[in-house]
Amino acid sequence: MNIIVIGCEYSGTSTLAVAINEWTESSMGVRLTPLHDHWKYPHVSGHPPYETVTSLTDDEIDQLLAFTPKLKELFMRYTLYYHTLSYQVAGTGNMLVGYHVDEAVYAPLYLGYGGPGQPGDRGAVARDIEQRILLYAPETVMVLLRASAEVIGRRMREAPHQHGLLQEKDIQPVLQMYEEHYQESQIRNKLVLDTSAATPEETLAEFVRGVEPYLTEADRLRLATRSL
Repeated sequence: MNIIVIGCEYSGTSTLAVAINEWTESSMGVRLTPLHDHWKYPHVSGHPPYETVTSLTDDEIDQLLAFTPKLKELFMRYTLYYHTLSYQVAGTGNMLVGYHVDEAVYAPLYLGYGGPGQPGDRGAVARDIEQRILLYAPETVMVLLRASAEVIGRRMREAPHQHGLLQEKDIQPVLQMYEEHYQESQIRNKLVLDTSAATPEETLAEFVRGVEPYLTEADRLRLATRSL
């Protein structure tokens, strides 16, 4: 099972990704590979919440924030392609949160690179990455989390992220950009979940129902074996 969870900051992508990993462990007896949730610059290190040893210090985050757009683009392009599913993922599968879509949305808006005519056009990079995914991991499922602009704004005010990228004035256009990237994505297996009023438990249950048609033979075998 290879999953890419995308959605506007505060839509619940990280929460769902952790819940999916807990579900695969309880229902299949396996966890997906380390949860790659490091695409909202400067959050570019480690595999939270399972790994903290590589978490960045405040001083290291300040150094990243001081990078020029050229250095940010170079660093993030390396890490994007390093994580590309350009090979058959061994073991139980892979979990990417945000990934190339986060870059395509936030880099041009806030980081100074990646837009049309800018270094490392992330729209072109996104389509190239998806071609590689389709070649080597065509079973990959893209999950879009939706939430209303009002809900995103409320969550942002009530529990602001440290070094978060999203600005309240941009919520509606950012939501629209995620919709557009989801529609334009070449990944064939797709699923949309709305978290505006749903609890994390309800969102996970909807994911489990929605992902069923896309489960691989190996996934189904693990489910059947676990239920014995």
